[in-house]
Amino acid sequence: MHDSTCRWPECERPAKTKGFCSRDYERGRRECNLEDPWTTWAPIKIKYDECRWPECSVSKIKARGLCRDHYRRAGLVGDMEEPWKLWKPGGHCIVCGTWRDGAIRNQRFCSSACNVLDWKRRNPERSRELDREHTRRRRAQKMATQVERFTDKDIRMAHGDVCYLCGDRINFRLKFPHPKSRSVDHIIPLSRGGSHTLGNVAMTHYQCNQIKNAKAVDRMPQPTLFAL
Repeated sequence: MHDSTCRWPECERPAKTKGFCSRDYERGRRECNLEDPWTTWAPIKIKYDECRWPECSVSKIKARGLCRDHYRRAGLVGDMEEPWKLWKPGGHCIVCGTWRDGAIRNQRFCSSACNVLDWKRRNPERSRELDREHTRRRRAQKMATQVERFTDKDIRMAHGDVCYLCGDRINFRLKFPHPKSRSVDHIIPLSRGGSHTLGNVAMTHYQCNQIKNAKAVDRMPQPTLFAL
């Protein structure tokens, strides 16, 4: 049961939200005033054939003589009478905060650079993996050796999750710079004529990779069943 009635004058319905009944609360929300909306509210008796926003010819009206998009804009600026005078197209970039004049609907970034930066923030592991792979390919290209495109997942499918230098399993939950975190090693170092191909790389511990450095070893990773 409701203990109080709606505070709209001459309304005896039970209060539900902000001291208003559901009908009068909707009126106050449309007036953008929940303190004393009855002072400005008036029933709309005009029937509009199209949106009254200047240069808008949409015939489907949502409320107050405005189409859905322009009714939303009026709510944002807090004026239902002439909201087009206060409305400014554009918005702030969610990454750098730059104001974008004339931004299209739902545009959240001012540039492709901010879009990429936002993706890197939301996908840190994938971003670091791509950066590492880009660095390895760049080194191989500078040495004029053979270069292939592959991911860490491709290396694990080809050679498994065991460090071929020490023989222990790699814990992929550990993060750099933990000594036992994962690292990609060129079996034949690039400085010794090795190539950046799937057959010349394997997963190792970061510590094992640092100890090996650019030395040649006689150990070779064992192929998995997926690579046979």
